[in-house]
Amino acid sequence: MKQLPLFLLVLVIACQQQVQTDKYIRITGKSINIPDGMVYLVDASNWKTAIDSAKAINGNFSFQVPSDTSFFPLAVAIHYLPSGDPLHPVRLNYTNPFIDINGQATTVDNFWLEPGNIVISGKEKGGLQIIAGPETNLMMQHVFNDIGWMGDRDSLKRKEKLALLKKEIIKHPGSCFLLESIRRSKETYSKAEAIAVLSLFNPRTLAAPSGKKLKEYLSLLPNAGSPYPFLSFLSNTGASQALVDTTVRINMLVFWASWCTPCRKEIPLLRKLYEQYSGSGLGITSISIDQQKEKWQQALLKEKMPWRQLLLNNDQIEPVENIFRFTSIPFVVFTDKNGVEIGRFADYDEAAAGPYEQLIKKYL
Repeated sequence: MKQLPLFLLVLVIACQQQVQTDKYIRITGKSINIPDGMVYLVDASNWKTAIDSAKAINGNFSFQVPSDTSFFPLAVAIHYLPSGDPLHPVRLNYTNPFIDINGQATTVDNFWLEPGNIVISGKEKGGLQIIAGPETNLMMQHVFNDIGWMGDRDSLKRKEKLALLKKEIIKHPGSCFLLESIRRSKETYSKAEAIAVLSLFNPRTLAAPSGKKLKEYLSLLPNAGSPYPFLSFLSNTGASQALVDTTVRINMLVFWASWCTPCRKEIPLLRKLYEQYSGSGLGITSISIDQQKEKWQQALLKEKMPWRQLLLNNDQIEPVENIFRFTSIPFVVFTDKNGVEIGRFADYDEAAAGPYEQLIKKYL
């Protein structure tokens, strides 16, 4: 058998090593000022979800995460446990080279896990240096402009943000960061807008977990002008009641929970609206996403809200969040008596009384 020339043999071995190397994403910490001990690579949105762990010695550590053709980038963080305290992890912070404030460098406490080698170095105080991939760079460039969130009430500002988002997707059609930014704020899009922006991503990116969740979410959304599906939930009287009250002219559906401080702050405003407009055709229904029924019942006893009170079962929470397009509470949806949406408001706003009343008066 004829032997390969030496230079070809070296090339084959190097390619084999490269193929093997490409099976992993390596994250290396070099001389970082952290105590010796365990460090953890975790899901950025859930510090309890450990992806990998390593031992730091003299500030040096290394993670090795498997990567194959089914891998999609995801947001991660690295933390350690001072004095072994599992409840108060300390996250590493990284200098953002793209944005400073008044000459002072800004920092972020997460980055994107993506194919290639990621290197972290320097002193933790004031931010470490991180060399990562394009998803991390894109995230850092947009860290302060809420890209993907379209909840602005200023229509001109919202239009500008939507145009910026589309421009960035066209430049980066394979970005899981941009896709996840949309998923996190999906309730701020109309169905048509969401379909339009998703069409700008390449097919493989849409196969990522965020893309699959968005597709499932959109499949549940009613088309503009169509009523929400007929749903019934447990009431505080123990009976099942329809979510949409067909006996009133306007339904104000308020999604809340007993543990949500802004939700509780909004109750006095809701009480005033109920007292002023319930006799004219406004129906208010509060829908709790409490996972502990007892906590919900205790809150009802304390707040004494005279309008309808419903509770979602634990297995109903995610489908209802998808149907009504919300990820945070308090969240308010106005519908007509047939269940067709006529307005929506996300999060607590001390000045919400004005927009609420403006909409109520328009339809009463």
